[in-house]
Amino acid sequence: MAKKGKRIGHKRKTFRSGAKGHAFENKVAKQIVAELGDDFEVTRQDCYRTPLSGGHRFARGKDPGDIVISPRFRILFPFLVECKHDKRFDVHHLFHPAERRKSTWMEDHFINQAVQQVDPSSYNVPLVIVRGNLGDTFVFYPSPWKGWSWPEEFEYITALRFQTKKHGLWVCILLEDFLKGWHVSLPDSRRKAFENFDAEEALQ
Repeated sequence: MAKKGKRIGHKRKTFRSGAKGHAFENKVAKQIVAELGDDFEVTRQDCYRTPLSGGHRFARGKDPGDIVISPRFRILFPFLVECKHDKRFDVHHLFHPAERRKSTWMEDHFINQAVQQVDPSSYNVPLVIVRGNLGDTFVFYPSPWKGWSWPEEFEYITALRFQTKKHGLWVCILLEDFLKGWHVSLPDSRRKAFENFDAEEALQ
């Protein structure tokens, strides 16, 4: 009976953890649309949680990452998004040198997973969006990042650059600040390409 009770308890815990992760992915997708939707007529059809995400091989074969980005929206938002809602995440871990970070800390694992899913032939940039128990949601992205520079009007924003164990230098910043900075700094070339997007041509 004790073993059966443990199995049931584990299943319930796993279910609650999965539900929390799914809710977080939905929240992230809504936040992305809320920031960019009005200016570019982006809707939830352009950005939503990957069906059967969480490592499902059929879902990830077509839409790797946890958020589906439509071909049209990918012109403006060229990211492979990996969402992590994990109580073990602690932003203070990033202040430690890479060689002194413990293997049980999850930050490097999150980044490894995102990088491994990026198709080398694509222009997608791995983006890790993570939330712990403190209430804030952070973004990790690689630095330096060719083709984008932080807008001058956002120089006051706090960002932490940290060294990863395998993938060089990355940046940690609040999700809200990242989305606003990306929005105002979108180059004209991306805006024009988005305006001229042809859905039928993209399917050919």
